[in-house]
Amino acid sequence: MLDVKKIPSKIGYYLAGFADGEGSFMVVVRKKDDYKTGWKVSVAFNIANKDKVILTLFKRYLKCGTLRQRKDGVWYYEVSNFSAIVENVIPFFDRFRFLSSVKKNSYSKFKKVVEIILKSEHTSKEGIEKVLSLRNQMSNDRSKRKHTDQEILDSLDEDPQRPYAEHHMGLTPNGDVPPTHG
Repeated sequence: MLDVKKIPSKIGYYLAGFADGEGSFMVVVRKKDDYKTGWKVSVAFNIANKDKVILTLFKRYLKCGTLRQRKDGVWYYEVSNFSAIVENVIPFFDRFRFLSSVKKNSYSKFKKVVEIILKSEHTSKEGIEKVLSLRNQMSNDRSKRKHTDQEILDSLDEDPQRPYAEHHMGLTPNGDVPPTHG
């Protein structure tokens, strides 16, 4: 676990201030037929910027994440490993807090989603509903989402193993074994 006490205050507050303006806390819900609910819930923290030096400081002091350059020349720092989120990112931002109410709110909701995942509540319909509600209270861009909340919720009323069984076991949509001709 990250020892936030070893991070110099000036560096910690500088990085927190930078993340306050440029950082994003994300909650991602992806279609995964082999998951109990049919959906995988994951979290990430990221920052994109033209200045690699600042993002390198995040990687150095948070002791996690990846740094890569996009095709447009912008550098991208991301932490998507769940353990690193819990052990490094959250302790860092709990120690070096945000000033803006928007980022404080987003971070608060992000932490609640992490708690839901830690308790394995995200593997139930009720847990997914909580995650979606919290995600909608964050300040992220909804237009980039591949699946609408309604699509996700509607699919939770179906048997998530049905498409898998139909595809891999040769079942018809009503669950019967198709007739053989021979």
